[in-house]
Amino acid sequence: RFIKNAFSSFVSPDVVKELMEHHERLALGGKSVNASVLFLDIAGFTTMSEQFEPPVLINIINNCLNEITEIVLKHDGMIDKFIGDAVMAVWGAPAERDDHAYRACLAAIEIQNKMIEVAAEEKQRTGAELAARIGINSGSMIAGNVGGHRRFEYTVHGNDVNVASRLEGANKFYATKIMIGENTAALLEDQFNLRKLDSVRLKGKKEPIVLYELQCLSGKLSQQQEQCNQCFEKGLELYKNGLWDEAIESFSKGLSYIKDDGPCLNMIERCKEFSVHSPVKNWGGVYDMTSK
Repeated sequence: RFIKNAFSSFVSPDVVKELMEHHERLALGGKSVNASVLFLDIAGFTTMSEQFEPPVLINIINNCLNEITEIVLKHDGMIDKFIGDAVMAVWGAPAERDDHAYRACLAAIEIQNKMIEVAAEEKQRTGAELAARIGINSGSMIAGNVGGHRRFEYTVHGNDVNVASRLEGANKFYATKIMIGENTAALLEDQFNLRKLDSVRLKGKKEPIVLYELQCLSGKLSQQQEQCNQCFEKGLELYKNGLWDEAIESFSKGLSYIKDDGPCLNMIERCKEFSVHSPVKNWGGVYDMTSK
């Protein structure tokens, strides 16, 4: 009864049944798990909150969150929490899943496809401009019940959880929709098209990580995007070698295939900046992000 009450709204019925059969996974002291965490944020929510009356705004957000929740549960994820217009979801806890990274990425792509439909409907109904940013990271984390005597919740904590949150925000700099960390990319095989974006040191972090854009399922990439990716890959190599003008040329060629490609536009601006103010010697191609 406790498991049903605590988890029925956050995981699928199949997962609830699994937890009832293996309730030792919900140890009060917590346990170390290998899992994948997804953070999603509705872009432009602050602007929308100034445009619409509270009842309309709540209706818009609830419509989005309802669709997102159904997709997370469909892929055996857990809705960890809603934070205003943001969502945190987990795969691999409390129900163990060896393919947690795959499930999280599959859900992310489906969510973005559904958001296109929801955005079109909402645009016609209220005039709202809707879009979502998603960050996913995988790794070892602590899962357990956290809180006080009056209220607690089952959740996950750890550095890899924090990184997932930062990746969601990093989408703003590259104008991407889904960004995953190198830990998640390493767990995937050839099921998805990934574009290596950058090597960065996230704000507040000492160790650099490699960022990837999760674009689509394998075999679904358009020819234009594939050619743009090739130009970006070549430009990224030139950029890491400090060949700013040549890198700009390659990134600009990418724009001839996808004129508004965010990563190409971002790297062109960075190369222009570095051509005037060169990074420190032996920088190793790692970019220090100064904001979240």
